[in-house]
Amino acid sequence: YWSSDVCSSDLSFPQRIQEFSAFPNAEILDPIYTAPPGAIVTGSVAALAVQSCDSILAGTNEGVIRSADGGEIWASVNTGLAAAQVIALAGDLDGRLFAGSAGGGIYRSVDKGVTWTQQGLRNMHVQGLAILSDGTVFAGAQAGVFRSTDNGETWETFNNGLTTTFVRS
Repeated sequence: YWSSDVCSSDLSFPQRIQEFSAFPNAEILDPIYTAPPGAIVTGSVAALAVQSCDSILAGTNEGVIRSADGGEIWASVNTGLAAAQVIALAGDLDGRLFAGSAGGGIYRSVDKGVTWTQQGLRNMHVQGLAILSDGTVFAGAQAGVFRSTDNGETWETFNNGLTTTFVRS
């Protein structure tokens, strides 16, 4: 569900998201989608990241697609992204993005998804990503939870207390 009222308010983006999340009577949308003429259709969408009301990214079977106009038009943004299947996305309001791939590890973009670089956890299925406000990044993979405190340059295991290390989200 996406409401244009959330984006048209005078609140800051984080406040709009908070207001949206607390919306008590959100309607359930019909899950059937028909692509408009000229739309990019790249198989299934496994992940979404919203950077602003206009900038939306989707992880697909064929990489990442981005809309800069609130979902009206989509374009592939895969420069430097060697892994085809993107199954997790996380971003912040500064344009930093992380993409988790099926078997290719983690990729990072510092330019809102225009270009990507491989950032570790190679050969892993990274199925969950989260960025804290202090810049710490967490990744969930088939080998557990990993944490980076340096913008994805290095990763450390973060599995203390987990009864299983297979993380799906």
